[in-house]
Amino acid sequence: YVNFSKSQEIKRRTSQVGGAGGSDDVAGGGVATHVLLFTVLNPLYPVTTEVIHTITASFGAVQRIVIFRKNGVQALVEFDGVRSATAALTGLQGADIYAGCCTLKIEYSRTPRINVHRNNAESWDYTNPMLPQTPANAPAYSMGGMGGGDGARGGMPPEHRGSLGGMGPAGPAGAAAGAAAGGAVVIMYGLDPAQMNCDRLFNLVCLYGNVQKIKFLPQKAGSALVQMSDPAAAHALVRFLSGVCVLGSPLEVVASK
Repeated sequence: YVNFSKSQEIKRRTSQVGGAGGSDDVAGGGVATHVLLFTVLNPLYPVTTEVIHTITASFGAVQRIVIFRKNGVQALVEFDGVRSATAALTGLQGADIYAGCCTLKIEYSRTPRINVHRNNAESWDYTNPMLPQTPANAPAYSMGGMGGGDGARGGMPPEHRGSLGGMGPAGPAGAAAGAAAGGAVVIMYGLDPAQMNCDRLFNLVCLYGNVQKIKFLPQKAGSALVQMSDPAAAHALVRFLSGVCVLGSPLEVVASK
C-alpha cells in the first residue's frame, strides 16, 4: 500500500551508542536513552498498548508501555537498551500507523524507567505478566467519527504476541473459534452504508493482516465480505473488531461459511 507522506524531506538521524566517554550522543543534540516518547498526530483510530507493541517489537525487546491522553495521544515505550530505542526512533519517525492518520512523532524521554501497575490497553509490563489485567468485559473502544479525535475510552488487555495488532473487545468465543478453525473470510455487519466505503474499510482491517478482497453485499445493506490472507488474520478481525463502534454503529464480525 502506497500513500503520500506529510514529510517534506527525509532526514537521517544518526547516533553513536556507547561512544567515547560512555555517552550516547545523538546528531542534532540531546542524549539517547532507552525510553521513547511517542506522540500520535491525527489519531482517527484507537491506539492501544498492543498496537504500539506491534509496531515497535521488531526493533528490539519492548519492556513497558504506558499510554496517556492528557495532551492528545502519547505513549512512553521502554526498550531493553539504547540501541533498540534508537532503531525504533529512526525507523518509525514520521510513519503512519494507519494510512493517512495516526502519524508518529518520536523523541527520547528523560524518564529513567516506566512504572506499570496494571496490564491493560493503556499500560503493559512485558517483564511482569503476573500484574492484574483489565477484565474482559471492560468498556469497548469507540472509534466515533472518522473526522478526528482519538475516540478511545476503555478497552481489553492486549496479548503479548507481537504478530497482529488490534484494539477493541474480544468477540464472542464461538465466533472467534469459528474464524480460527475456518477460512480467511469474514462477514462484517453494522457498517454505515452512507459513510463506509472500500478505502475506509481497508484502513480499518489492514492492521490485522494482509487484505485480499473486500465486497459489499448489495442485498444486505451495511454488510461486507472481507477476505484476509490467512485464517489467523480473519480470527483477529472477529476477536478485536466485534462490538467496536465505527461511525456511530457497533460492528458484528463473524466467520463466513
